[in-house]
Amino acid sequence: PAVYAYGVTVYYMATGVVPYAGMAPAAVAAGVAGGALRPAWPEGCTALRALRELCGKCWVSGASARGLGIGTQTG
Repeated sequence: PAVYAYGVTVYYMATGVVPYAGMAPAAVAAGVAGGALRPAWPEGCTALRALRELCGKCWVSGASARGLGIGTQTG
């Protein structure tokens, strides 16, 4: 959940748009948990492609697939 929330935070910072505004919290939770609900980038949004790609990785369905390598060490 933390990686997904990070992506939503980056989205909000890049767009200034509150995702899921006007939706009931239970509907948002069900949609996100089911993998069917993801924020849509506003048309004409000038956010860097890298930010969009990062958010996309954060929003991959299935929490185990969201590993971004952030904060991990190898060796």
